[in-house]
Amino acid sequence: MTKVDDINNELINFISLKAGIDQGEVNYGALIEDDLGVTGEDAEQLMVEFSKLFKVDIANFDFGKYFNEEPFLSIFLTLKIKL
Repeated sequence: MTKVDDINNELINFISLKAGIDQGEVNYGALIEDDLGVTGEDAEQLMVEFSKLFKVDIANFDFGKYFNEEPFLSIFLTLKIKL
C-alpha cells in the first residue's frame, strides 16, 4: 500500500465512524450532507475533527455555504417568525 492509499483508508474510516455509516457507503463522489446524511452541528463537528486529524486549516471555511442548519432549529425559527 502507498501513503495515498493509507490516507484514503484513514479518511474513509474516519467519515464512516463519525457519520455512523458503513464504510461501503463512503466514496469519492459522496456528499457529506446529501448522500451521507450528516448535517447541522454534526457536520460542523465532523469538519472540525477532520481538520485536526488531517491538519487542514478550516479557518475560512463557511459551514453555512455547504451545510444546512439542524432540522429542528429550522422548524423552530420558522414557527417563531410566523407567531
